[in-house]
Amino acid sequence: GINIVCDKRTNRYFISNSKLLKEQTVQNWMISTLTVSNIISESLSLQERILLESVPSSGDFLTKVLEAMKQKVRVCVEYCKYGDTESKRRVVDPYCVKLSNQRWYMLSHMRKEDESSEGKDLYFLYSFDRIRSLELTEEHFEMDETFSLESFFSEYYGVMTVDKEPLQTIVLRAY
Repeated sequence: GINIVCDKRTNRYFISNSKLLKEQTVQNWMISTLTVSNIISESLSLQERILLESVPSSGDFLTKVLEAMKQKVRVCVEYCKYGDTESKRRVVDPYCVKLSNQRWYMLSHMRKEDESSEGKDLYFLYSFDRIRSLELTEEHFEMDETFSLESFFSEYYGVMTVDKEPLQTIVLRAY
């Protein structure tokens, strides 16, 4: 998604869509990750002086969730919430994935029908390191075209989403 173009007059290369690098995009994150990787690989002689944080890759679940999102199929997830001893199983629509504080999360959607025949949209956030198992189903789903990941998380900090409390604006002043 990065366009590198050559200016024939000066014979210089430049990124034609450089504003993309200033936004929070997947391309920007990938370039940043590659840059850090290259810098560290060029400095292996200093490896005893570089302290890194362990990052769970969640590779298997990430691959499955992305595949389910591409195919628009529901996933059956077995999940154990933090602090619980028993895991629960649900079939949900995988809407999005999010990386926060070096942990991968899946935001899923489920429509719950109630007695008044009006449905309620429920959203669940699953941390990949708490998932016990995840399998793709044969059931297809259609994602709500009006849904926006950025809008969904715009009023929350990180991945903390609370439905029970009304959201409040807090203004801090420091002198």
